Amino acid sequence: LIQSFLNGHNILLLAYGVTNAGKTYTISGSKKNPGIIRRSLEVIFDIQMSDQYKYSIEMSYYEIHKKNLNDLLLYPNDKRVPLKIECEDKTVNIRNLQRIRIDSVEAALDIIALGEANRKVGNTKLNNKSSRSHAVLVLRLTAKPRNVPKEENPAKRCSKLCIIDLAGSERASRTEAVGDRLKEASNINTSLFILGKCIEVYVQNNSNVIPWRESDLTRICQEYFVGNGKAAMIVNVSPTMRDSEETLNVLRFSANAKEI
Repeated sequence: LIQSFLNGHNILLLAYGVTNAGKTYTISGSKKNPGIIRRSLEVIFDIQMSDQYKYSIEMSYYEIHKKNLNDLLLYPNDKRVPLKIECEDKTVNIRNLQRIRIDSVEAALDIIALGEANRKVGNTKLNNKSSRSHAVLVLRLTAKPRNVPKEENPAKRCSKLCIIDLAGSERASRTEAVGDRLKEASNINTSLFILGKCIEVYVQNNSNVIPWRESDLTRICQEYFVGNGKAAMIVNVSPTMRDSEETLNVLRFSANAKEI
């Protein structure tokens, strides 16, 4: 997938599973056991050093929390500006979202650490540091041939890598959520349900309209299912018996997604 990203394809990677199944660890990892993000960055910067193209890479990091999009790369005193999803010609852009130029793995990880510190987490009965939002990391790459004179106006190649750490699916009766936590859980479950519905209709490949526009999450995902896009899903399965019912739903969801 990373090679496809460098070759000009738009790539989507989703981590899906119940609360506390290891999604965030799979994506972010630790210093001792790097996750998908660090491993991907290392491959990208290793390849670009020896490739015939010169790369420019920009990073954005935001979350979908309830019905809001929040830029995760803002400091406490930075001005908050509302983010808005804009779709044009099957391409999605987030208005007012920061794009930060990165030139090394370590610089990127420092920026990501800021974003992870800003992400909404909360205490539930099932997880005392439960992610209460979908976290979306986007790398935008522009590639230009290294040894072609400027006067020849060489064609540049643009692509996006989008890694989404989905909030965990959960039943309110199990988490004993109330108030704001209950609203968060409701929004999380609704967006995951719509994602599943979009995938189901997409797999069926019939004349039904795919309901991408029914949630912010699916609006963001849509562009990776058209044109030169590629999508993959990592399914995190909880080994505990208490999660068996939700885990079965996760497996049904992933079996459907596998047909794409």
